[in-house]
Amino acid sequence: MSILQTAEQLAVRYLPERVTKQLVEWKARLPKKLWQAAPIVQMYIDDDHTRSFVGLHNFYSALLPEVATVADVELGFYAPTGHLIAKTRHDLHHFAARAVDVHAALGGKRSPFGVVTAQITPRAPRRRIYRDLGQVSSHFFMFFRDAAAGAVEQTHPLSTTDAGNQPSAPFTSSQILSTAGLEKLVVFQYNPGPRAHTLEHALVDAQTGETVATRSHAIPALGSARSVFTIAELPRIPAQLLFCVDALPASNAKPMLRRVFAGGRHSMSHA
Repeated sequence: MSILQTAEQLAVRYLPERVTKQLVEWKARLPKKLWQAAPIVQMYIDDDHTRSFVGLHNFYSALLPEVATVADVELGFYAPTGHLIAKTRHDLHHFAARAVDVHAALGGKRSPFGVVTAQITPRAPRRRIYRDLGQVSSHFFMFFRDAAAGAVEQTHPLSTTDAGNQPSAPFTSSQILSTAGLEKLVVFQYNPGPRAHTLEHALVDAQTGETVATRSHAIPALGSARSVFTIAELPRIPAQLLFCVDALPASNAKPMLRRVFAGGRHSMSHA
């Protein structure tokens, strides 16, 4: 409970009704903070092969170019266990952008992958002009650079850390995964929900619907997991595969799919 909430409860308990009514009316006239969605969440990778960068931009400048806006950014970095392991703060001047190196932000803590959350807030959030925007979401982009293969990948977030997140129905990706030249499929899955979630990743023969391979995970709240499917080790190798999840942790918490080809070349996209 905040100090303000505690003060309000004490006022209601000990002050005359006339005074408390006046306080309520006075509070109603105070400028209100803008309406923000819960922090946006996406995965990072920080292993021996790949470094990640959080791509931030001052989107308030794009929405309100005539208003000089300095924004404050708060980033939270979580290990696969769901534990917060680092937090950083940054500022974004009007029309500014920056890339935050996840490896540097972790400050020496080892976490091969995990999730990063972002909340981007104007420095004067109670100005009416920001409230007129309606609900705002702190959108950002993640960039992944693989030194060995020279690959650069980019994804955007799909989910927030809303406390009301609920698991979804079974999910089948609309992508067709060709096995021609494919060596591995690596799946990076996160859980933006407020509670632990158990799920199963599956590769399915796109022609027959037969399940070819599965990987199961129990993922803590704000935790993450990685499934690795080595194509040569599958019991059989269909020409085309579908990727399925029995229940996503939240309605749009789709994982990232990394396709690894001969020679280490790879690409990544949302499922």
